[in-house]
Amino acid sequence: MARVKPQIQIMTITSIEDADKALQELCELSREIDLINLDGQDRIDAIKADMQAKALPVTQRKEILEASLTAFSLGNKKELFTKEKSKILNFGTIGFRSSTKLKTASKIKWEQVLEKLKEKSLVDYIRTKDEVDKEKLKKADSNLLTEVGCQIITEDVFFYELDKEKVQV
Repeated sequence: MARVKPQIQIMTITSIEDADKALQELCELSREIDLINLDGQDRIDAIKADMQAKALPVTQRKEILEASLTAFSLGNKKELFTKEKSKILNFGTIGFRSSTKLKTASKIKWEQVLEKLKEKSLVDYIRTKDEVDKEKLKKADSNLLTEVGCQIITEDVFFYELDKEKVQV
């Protein structure tokens, strides 16, 4: 079956009074949409709270079992993990894996580390995000814009602002 593009019907606005009535109706419709979304969000929040309450005893039991397995494994590390770093059991595996993390020295903050790296010009150890500064590029001359494949387009774009306080609920 061929696709059909739906046609949007528009109403004819012939005067400033008609435009004001359209804005009034937009205010009312916007308010109605806000109320619908608010009701939906309230329902979602209630469902999440209900699910969280139902899951609480299960989550607590899970945390207890995880802590117990950790304590057991740490307490019996020398006996259980002499040759290998993990033990395969019937319902899963317990063990230890090497984990390397980078921490700052005592009383040193990451901001200080960043400054020291900059001072020493060690930019290989600093992440930077490359992205186009569009606001600055808008101010560049036309030759540069052409060189980099950009152009400035100026157009009048219609807008409207609703004064929702003036519409009665």
